[in-house]
Amino acid sequence: MHRKPKALLSSLLSSFFRATAGLRQDLVRIKSHAILSSSLLKPLDTSIVVLGPPEIHGTGKISIGRYALLYPAIYLETEEPGVIEIGDRVVLSRG
Repeated sequence: MHRKPKALLSSLLSSFFRATAGLRQDLVRIKSHAILSSSLLKPLDTSIVVLGPPEIHGTGKISIGRYALLYPAIYLETEEPGVIEIGDRVVLSRG
């Protein structure tokens, strides 16, 4: 008897999650861009796509060119006097 409500609810939620998948991906990208931008000394260009939250440590002396694509879980760290400079149209992933 408990299986019917569970099956109905699961079906409704599955439909909802399928319908909102694109919106959820967009929200993760916007949030990830904002997190990365707040960790750096210079704001990020809006052309940069950040697919998931990055991990940033150190001084924040990192510059990223336009139209870069950054995959989730990248790790970037700088120490004095070091800097990281990533050019335009670069794809960066972890590993």
